[in-house]
Amino acid sequence: MTQSNVLLSKAQTSLTTLLASPFLDKAAMADDCLEVFGDYNWAAKPGLNDNDKTRWNSLYEKGKAGDMLAQELPEFFSLTDADDSLHIFYQITEARQLLRDIDTHSKRLNTMVDNEKATIDATSKAAAASFVFDLESGDLNEEVANALPHDLIFDAVMLASSLSIDVNGKTYHLEPYSESLTDDNVFNLLTDAQTMVEHELTKQCLSLSERAVSLALLDQTFTFSLKDETQGVEGDVTGYIDNTLGLGLALKFSGYSDYNSIDDKGSVVYIGKLDGELRVLVYADINREEPTHVIPLSEARNSARIENEYE
Repeated sequence: MTQSNVLLSKAQTSLTTLLASPFLDKAAMADDCLEVFGDYNWAAKPGLNDNDKTRWNSLYEKGKAGDMLAQELPEFFSLTDADDSLHIFYQITEARQLLRDIDTHSKRLNTMVDNEKATIDATSKAAAASFVFDLESGDLNEEVANALPHDLIFDAVMLASSLSIDVNGKTYHLEPYSESLTDDNVFNLLTDAQTMVEHELTKQCLSLSERAVSLALLDQTFTFSLKDETQGVEGDVTGYIDNTLGLGLALKFSGYSDYNSIDDKGSVVYIGKLDGELRVLVYADINREEPTHVIPLSEARNSARIENEYE
């Protein structure tokens, strides 16, 4: 259970105890709230739809006139903007809503599909392991994290045991981090750990819905050849572009020379999008900022990634 879930559980227990206290006479508090209704600066929640805003106005006028019923207070509060100075009965109503929200959150976690649970569990272990390594050595210990399964690393640092591992001739001694904490750094340490783990979990949860699309794109490239429309012939320049990267590739090839220049080694060519299409932009005149040639890419297609790409 993550630290945030532990805090939610504690909050849930505290609120439940508070609301069940025999010292809270809810009926008496409701009557008291109605008696002092006019002493508070009530305001509707921002963003209410027309029906809810009309309902809030109606209840508000009833409250000012002393005609509101005690059983109407919870509905009125649900449409009212929060304020720290509001009557205690409002705070009790908000506490009840918070309890319902916590219960809904807990049920969602308990009904997650198994593969999501496994993925999040592994991610949290990896984040915790990486955090401890950095704390113990002060170095980036990616090599250590890659040398052992995350489960084993996690168990070694969380339980009352130690682990020694040899990586490329260097020995790492990993001790349970709980034994190395001091009163001075424990709060910052746990805060950093919570932030790191929750950041990793957030990224992991977001990636679950995007993974199918990402995997489909990883192994695709554009294969292209160049064609000079002014000559109507294919060039001998071909190449490969990873379509998951920016198309800002710069090329040089012979066949074009700078206008009025002794440079005959060729002109810089850029491949990029122009008017929504992939085109080759040739800058053959050193005195002009705009391209001298705009050549469309022909025979563009998707293909499997090749092992040896041309320079």
